[in-house]
Amino acid sequence: MKRILCVLFDILTLAFLIGSYAFHYFAKRKLGMVRWLNYTNMNLQEQMPLDILKYVAVVGIGVLAVIVMIGYLKKRTRLGKVDGIMMIFMLILVCVYAGFTVFQSAEKLRAYYFMMPLLGMAVFMQVLRNGMALIWCRKK
Repeated sequence: MKRILCVLFDILTLAFLIGSYAFHYFAKRKLGMVRWLNYTNMNLQEQMPLDILKYVAVVGIGVLAVIVMIGYLKKRTRLGKVDGIMMIFMLILVCVYAGFTVFQSAEKLRAYYFMMPLLGMAVFMQVLRNGMALIWCRKK
């Protein structure tokens, strides 16, 4: 059961990352997509406080990642090498997500408001996957 859920979370992470890249790719290549993104970004900025939401999401994911890292440091002897590698991958994803959220904007990147939730969900899937590995680790 653990392996099935871990593989499922890894596949979901990969799907979210591919979806984010697809938005970025088509926003650069297709003029109709750019027009639609400009229109949608304008409507989203009017309807929601997106600047506040993006920082709340970064802080929330950061707190969850820190909790999982503290749990990993406590149970590191009970976990395997694969879990350690996935923990490093999670930390890299969290840092990339936080940096991308803070240093990019909708003015620099047209697909920003569509890429951020996808990247956030990819990071969240990795945090959940590593949290499950901590909960289900063997006792020695």
